[in-house]
Formats: sequence, C-alpha cells, structure tokens
Amino acid sequence: MSIHRKLSMIIMSVIIILPQSSKSAVCPPRDLIIPCKCANYFNLIECTNITSDFDLKKIFINLKNELDKQHARPVYDEFKLVQTQLEHIGSIDDIFSGVSFRRISLSRNNRLKRIEPNAFNSSHNVTTEIMIEDNELLGSNHNDNIGLFDAISRFVALNTLHLTDNGIRFIPKYAFNRSQPALRQLFLTDNRIERIEDYAFIGLNAIELINLDGNHLNKLSLHSLEIKNTTQSLLRIFLRSNKLQTNAFPPGIFSYLRRRIYLNMNINNLSQISQNVFQSFFKRRSILSVSKNPLKCDCDFKWLLDQNIVYNSSNPNGDYLLRDYQCTSDNDNHDRIINGMNLDDFDHCPESPITQTLKQCFSQASDEEQELFCLNRNVNDRHLGHTILVITFFFICFQKLLVFF
Repeated sequence: MSIHRKLSMIIMSVIIILPQSSKSAVCPPRDLIIPCKCANYFNLIECTNITSDFDLKKIFINLKNELDKQHARPVYDEFKLVQTQLEHIGSIDDIFSGVSFRRISLSRNNRLKRIEPNAFNSSHNVTTEIMIEDNELLGSNHNDNIGLFDAISRFVALNTLHLTDNGIRFIPKYAFNRSQPALRQLFLTDNRIERIEDYAFIGLNAIELINLDGNHLNKLSLHSLEIKNTTQSLLRIFLRSNKLQTNAFPPGIFSYLRRRIYLNMNINNLSQISQNVFQSFFKRRSILSVSKNPLKCDCDFKWLLDQNIVYNSSNPNGDYLLRDYQCTSDNDNHDRIINGMNLDDFDHCPESPITQTLKQCFSQASDEEQELFCLNRNVNDRHLGHTILVITFFFICFQKLLVFF
C-alpha cells in the first residue's frame, strides 16, 4: 500500500471519529441560567445579583443537564462571580454540580465572608488560575480564613493565584500543605495580613513568586518562609509597604529557605541588616532590595562591606547583593543620607572577631542544623564578650579604688 493511500485512510478515520467525540461546552438557553449570562465567544459564565448559593447551585444543575443533553463537555474557560449579595459559598457541596472552569474569578462581593473547602469540587483538577479580589469581608473571621485557604489548597492544577484586597488577616499554618505542583505565582497583596504562621508555604515546591506587598506584617516566625527545597530556580519574594522592623526576622529564618532568593523589602522600617539574620541569606548569593528604609550606617553595617555584599566605591564593578539602599551616617555628628560606603567610613569602628567567626562558620555549614549551631555559638560568644567587658570594667574600678585608699 502506498504512503499516500495510508495517509488518506488515517485522515478519513479521524474525520469519522471526530463527530462521535464530545463537543465543546456551549451556551444554554438564557432562561435556564438567569441572572447569570453566558458568552460563547469567550467561553464564559458570569453571574451577578445572586442572593444565595442555593440559587447558584440550581443554575449549575440546569446548565449541567443541558450540556448532558447536547453531549457537550462541561468545561468552560472562565467563571465570574461579581457584585453579588452572597455571604457564604458552599453550604451545599460542589456548587458547580459537575461543571468545570479553567479560570475562576470572584470580585467585589462586599458581603462575602466564607468559602467552604468543597465549594468548587468539580474544578479541582481543571482550574489553573484563581482571582479572588476586592471582597472586603472575606477571611476577616479566624475560622473563615482557615476555610478559605483550605478551599484554595485543593486545586491541584493551579498555576496562578490572585488573593488580593480582601479581609485576610493571617496566613494559617500549613495553608499550602497539599500537593500543588504547578503553582508558580502567588499574589497576596493589599490585604490586612499581620502574620504568616509556621510552614504556611511548605508544600509549594515549584513556587517562583510570592507577593505580599501592601499588608500589615510586622513580624515573622522562624518557619514562616520555609519551603521544601526541590528546585534551584530563583524565588522572588516581595514584602514592600509593610511594617517590618529590624527585629521582625528571627535569626535562622533564612536557614530554612535553602534557595536563592530575590527579596524586596522596600518601604519598611529597617534600621539595620543584622548579620545574625542575613548571613545565611547572602551565603546563597541571594539579593536584598531595601529602598526607602531608615537604615543606619553604623558599625553594625560594616560586616556588609567586609564581605563585599554592599557597594564599595573602591570596587565599583562587584556583584553586590544588597541593593537600592540609602543609609544615615552620623560620623561627623550630623546625620547625612548616603548612597555608597567604603571601608574608610568605618575606621572608627572596633574590630570584631566574632563577625569573621560567624562568616567562617556559615561557609562551612552544609544544612540548617549546622547554620543554627553557628548562630547559637555566635550568641554565646557575644554574651561571653559582654560578660568579659563588664568584669574588666569592674576590675579597673576596683583597682582605682585601692589606689585611692
């Protein structure tokens, strides 16, 4: 049999098979889904002015029955729920009743407080993008907040999540603990988030971007940012416009995040870049941006120049990891804002062998336990040094008293 004849037979087989397969989802008669609307061109279902999720459930039952009659696949590109009177979604499991959506958008539902974990069961294996935006009461209650993250964590095909401008006050422990191997981008901007609990992001093995700009964060705990290390790709974390101060980061927090990071903390309240906190961060050649923070260029800043982490005018072409900084120096008893430092600016600072010891210890540490050992030893050394200074001071005073008498 000739090649051309074989190709002709294959093409004819495909033509015969195609009509027997399911058709794409189509719009049903309008009266079946009122007040929702369907747009064939966008493959979209949009619902407004819904007053109860029971009514929404009935609409999707009607839609699913119509699709079954037409032997159409019950999968649409997008579902929009906009400006409804709903306070609760999911009082009945699987609000979609077997219909699935690749993208789900819930916005400007000013009364919405709670989404049940099983509300969108039909879409858990299909939805790749979720946008939950501008729902001012959603997540403001403690249990409702936990339920919201439980619902989101069930979408196993999710690639991008926009959870912005809602009433969320915290990210609960193990919020993203289920397997979501495709989730790359997480936007949690402009909420009211005050804290991130331990292991909140632990299951996000493939995450590339976490954006927490415009929240009320003022402190992180030791395991807040811990993520299982399954990739070496750069992780971008944005914490701009929060309320983070120097003591917001516990020593060791970056030992549990064993990836290279770009961390943007612009527009916060940092006055120092503590070596106890950031030595492990810079060890992985991570990049820190700290524009518009009230940094002090005091002696505690010197370690950054010693290790070529910050721009040094004597070596302008270096690959610097601390970027976009300004700091205030009072060397000449007058505060002045400067954009660049060199080691001459720290001639007045005493030598600190502890600083060098900590760097050497971290360079030899191979895991988080060894890095934490370095930090604990550093704290003990500082306490010992302080104790020796106090004893020396009292010894000198005692000697002077003996001379006087």
